[in-house]
Amino acid sequence: MDRTRIVRGVLISIILGLLFFFLNQTQSTYTTTELLLRSILVAIVFAILYFVVFIILSHDTRKRIYGPPLLIGIILGILVGQWLAHALVGLAIGVAVGLIIGAIRQRFFKE
Repeated sequence: MDRTRIVRGVLISIILGLLFFFLNQTQSTYTTTELLLRSILVAIVFAILYFVVFIILSHDTRKRIYGPPLLIGIILGILVGQWLAHALVGLAIGVAVGLIIGAIRQRFFKE
């Protein structure tokens, strides 16, 4: 992974964490410390997902194999997360399902 993509991922993660903190500061019932820890957790999870997705989708063949299942998994995960009232959990499940289906497809296409 090149240096510019790493810097971009870290910068976007920091901005996302700050936005999460400031947007939820006025509306949440959590203490400032709890909200700060949640914001750091959101930034770390986003950075990990950002790096994993860009490492996986770095080649054209992997884009074709992982792209559609990942997109469908994310959309379905968000819908299920909204239905369960936990959107982030649904999103994480959707990404995991998309990656698993992509790995199965990659193994199927290699043989």
